[in-house]
Amino acid sequence: MKNAFKWLCLVCFCVVLAAVPIGIFELVVLNDPKANLLGCSVGEFADIQCGGGALSAVEETILNLPFGFVMAPLFLIHPSFILNDILVPPSIHPWLKYTHPLVIYLYVLNLILILAITHIFRSIFWFAMSRWKHRS
Repeated sequence: MKNAFKWLCLVCFCVVLAAVPIGIFELVVLNDPKANLLGCSVGEFADIQCGGGALSAVEETILNLPFGFVMAPLFLIHPSFILNDILVPPSIHPWLKYTHPLVIYLYVLNLILILAITHIFRSIFWFAMSRWKHRS
C-alpha cells in the first residue's frame, strides 16, 4: 500500500510537471483569439475546445490541464463561482450540485495537486533524513 501511494504521488507530480510546458506553449501559440492548434481553439471562457469525438475529448483534457490547475485551488477557496446559478441551474437538488462534471473535474485536479505536493515533501524529507543518517 505504501508503494502504491508513493507511485501515485509520483505520477501526479509528473502530470503537474507536464502541465507547465503545455501551459507555456499554449500562452505562446494560442495568444491570438483566432489561433488554431491541431483543430483546437480558445473558447469563450478561456478554455480550449476541439470539437466532438473521443480523441478530441482527450485532446481537450490535456490542453486544459494548465488552466484547470490554476482554477482548482481557487475553487476550494471560493466554490460559489462554479456553483452559482449560471453554470449549475438551481432547479436541481442542492446536493446534486456536487456531482456536476465540472465540480468533479476540479476536485480531481485538487487531489492531483495535493498528491504532487505530498511527493515533493516526501522527497525533501527522505533527502534530509538520508543526509542526517549519513552524518551520524
